[in-house]
Amino acid sequence: MKNTKYAFSDIKIHLAGKTAWATLKYTISADVTDNGKTRHVDGSGLGTAVLENRNGQWRVVHWHSSAPRRAPSNPPPPKD
Repeated sequence: MKNTKYAFSDIKIHLAGKTAWATLKYTISADVTDNGKTRHVDGSGLGTAVLENRNGQWRVVHWHSSAPRRAPSNPPPPKD
């Protein structure tokens, strides 16, 4: 992937001692090259980050993101 751009919004932070977690929405855009052909992709979804404060610095210790399921490019024929 090249020319990758992320943006985060609707960030909600929760803090408990030396642990924090955040939920967020994200968007991504990038140029993807596959078999010599480049195409532009855009996506969005939800994410969660878990952080720990280690020696005075916040470190991401877990990251999860998910995007809505995309419709298949060749949907199967309807069932009778």
